Amino acid sequence: MPQYLQRPPIQKLSAKFTERRKQLAQIQALDEQVKHIVDALRNKGILDNTIIAFMSDNGAADASHYDIDPGLQRGVIHGSNWPMRHSKSHDFEGGVRTPSFIWSPLIKRSGRVYNDLFHLIDWLPTLYEAACGSWVSQSPDPYREGSVSQGKAINEGIPQGKGAPRNDLVVELTPNGRRAFISNQLDRQGNVLNMWKFIKGPTWTKKFLGWTRTEGTSAQDQVKLVTPASANCQKYPPGTEVGEKCNPNVAACLFELIPDPCEARNLAKEGAAFVQHLEHMINVTHAQSMIPSESRFFDPRSHPDRWNQRWVPWMDADLREDVASRVVSYAPFNPPSAF
Repeated sequence: MPQYLQRPPIQKLSAKFTERRKQLAQIQALDEQVKHIVDALRNKGILDNTIIAFMSDNGAADASHYDIDPGLQRGVIHGSNWPMRHSKSHDFEGGVRTPSFIWSPLIKRSGRVYNDLFHLIDWLPTLYEAACGSWVSQSPDPYREGSVSQGKAINEGIPQGKGAPRNDLVVELTPNGRRAFISNQLDRQGNVLNMWKFIKGPTWTKKFLGWTRTEGTSAQDQVKLVTPASANCQKYPPGTEVGEKCNPNVAACLFELIPDPCEARNLAKEGAAFVQHLEHMINVTHAQSMIPSESRFFDPRSHPDRWNQRWVPWMDADLREDVASRVVSYAPFNPPSAF
């Protein structure tokens, strides 16, 4: 049975969090639009030669994400990453681990969960090879960050940790000292024994570095889905830190992600030598490939509230004259069943 058929109707969820209900309705509306695309591919007779990939760029934002600028809270604080720790713009798993799926009749062994390391940049070579292209790794040095094709592992169903295409993943590497790095610990046969994660440096928010529970995740009001892709945090339950607290602003944190994907137990003190090893790898080896950042600080003059709720090139002189007073009209799509 498709997952979306197992979800309770939006109207039956608690009315306590009205904005959360609106967000879930929008997600369900998106699901229905994807169904229309799949139906169109089927009607055209090309679905059997199609690959559909669905992904996200980061975890959801929560209220703590915006403690720097409370004015940005409107409409964006109702996501949930539970049981993963924290949220968007942070290097904890709630900010960087996202569910994805790839579907195609072309996949030889389908219906599986793939839990090995997969970087966003791996999508290009993976899909390129699936389209019969020949991909050569951009970096001959296995310790330098480069995109790798995961097509064989996905298509042929290589068991988790058995010859994974990627064993290192740079999560964060910035000029201001933010460092986050994941590295597989391998045995002599190249099988994954553990997955270690290193985090250090200034965090986006300072007041809160833990977990957020929203509607549908609390013990009293829980939406239960039958899915094999759920994170298993039973050894170290989320919500409470075990032992040494993790604050990357003060010192490096170390987690073993296979038994502790919810990052509840910081092992940096007892694994101090390994922390130094991982920090050396990211600072010396991977930093060689770092290019200067072109990011800019947020300009409050660009906020959609100033431009009839639109993102516009706000520095354009012509826009200053007429866009702010122009009323935008549009015809919304037919309301789906979620509403």
